[in-house]
Amino acid sequence: MGVRLFLCGVVVLLCGLLMAQEGEEPVTTPKPQEEKLPIEEKKEEPKEEKKEEPLSFEFLRLNIAWCGIARFDYYSSDNIVDILQDGAVILAPDPVHDTFWMKAAYLYAQGKVGDIAGSLLLNFANKGTEPLCWLYVEFPLLEKFKECFKLRVGQFIKPFGRQTRTFPYELPFGRYGQIYEWLFDDEVGFYDTGFSAYGSKTLNFLKLDLKLDYELGFFNGERMNERDTGDQKATCGRIELSSKKLAALLPFKCNLFSFGFSYFNGGRREINDAYDTKFLKRRYYGFDVELRCLGNRLGLLFEYVSASDDLFYVDSMLGIPIIELNRVTDGWFVELGYFVWVNKRLDSENAPIAELRKRLFGLQIAFLLDVLNMPPNWKMEVATGESSRPMNIYGLAVSYDIRWNIKLQVILARLDYGRYYSGLYAGVDDFSENRLTVQLGFIAF
Repeated sequence: MGVRLFLCGVVVLLCGLLMAQEGEEPVTTPKPQEEKLPIEEKKEEPKEEKKEEPLSFEFLRLNIAWCGIARFDYYSSDNIVDILQDGAVILAPDPVHDTFWMKAAYLYAQGKVGDIAGSLLLNFANKGTEPLCWLYVEFPLLEKFKECFKLRVGQFIKPFGRQTRTFPYELPFGRYGQIYEWLFDDEVGFYDTGFSAYGSKTLNFLKLDLKLDYELGFFNGERMNERDTGDQKATCGRIELSSKKLAALLPFKCNLFSFGFSYFNGGRREINDAYDTKFLKRRYYGFDVELRCLGNRLGLLFEYVSASDDLFYVDSMLGIPIIELNRVTDGWFVELGYFVWVNKRLDSENAPIAELRKRLFGLQIAFLLDVLNMPPNWKMEVATGESSRPMNIYGLAVSYDIRWNIKLQVILARLDYGRYYSGLYAGVDDFSENRLTVQLGFIAF
């Protein structure tokens, strides 16, 4: 009993001590205050503005090239005559001429954005006209038929003939055929404003794999950089067929056999000269053949064009209006070229002009026969009993590729024009001219 009371007293005493300890506040010794050092204000550094990344033009492919053609011409004539604007004949003071001149000074640009392509050609050596030769865009109308049906809009070369579509740098004799220069105003009529549909398709005809290229366009029917003067649009089209399998069947190991047909309906056109000259109707038909043999070392080009037109003018001598109906003009030429030496070290895969990527380089010799039959001339018939006389050109050319983008040409030509001089009836003895041309062409890009 006493022991229990003693244990109970001890428990009560311990509980009291514990309760008394919880009621007292704990005594804490103050720590010495640390001296506060002055805090330097942090200057806010200016935030760097994020630089905008330049626009990416990776989707745009652009080629720009300069092309120049410098020439030296030396020529002498058998007849010391000159022709005035009205056709009168006078004596020329000097039958021998020589001159340096720039045949062409081209700026060529070609670009592509997706399926839309564009091309620009300026010639700063153009005479009597603006430098713009062509400027156009082209694009496929339907994705499914993008290879066989595209649209071209702007000013560009009419789809007539084969040689007219050859870049001037690539002409073996430095000029186009007489028939083309006569019908298309000394080359400035090659270019016209309008639109065309074109494309290509391979036809498995008789297992020959014929490749069909076509183009059909509608134009003003004028010269380059001119508006329509007759309010009648011109129609021009061309079809070309080529086959490597058909070429393999021909002799001389032909690599290419291609032929084409061209058509042009020019309608009405006013010349706006002192004689009120105007074409009432114009229709041209063309046929051409090209062969390449012996590993492309031997090349042959033949083109024929027949044209008819109705012409109105005021006679300068009689002063009366004259209409000549169904005037017929036709002409043809043949060029034969052979590479006597091929420089296989020259490479043109990066050339900006497509023609340079598919031809040989080296030393080439070429021969030319060019014939133009002028429309019958009633003045000539009254004076001589002959209504016409062909204008013939015989040529020999040597071309040497110094580099893939520099070419030297030496051209000898005999111009046998009969009783015509500069396309006009002269009424004198047969006119002939001997011409030597040295030409240097270059491309830089």
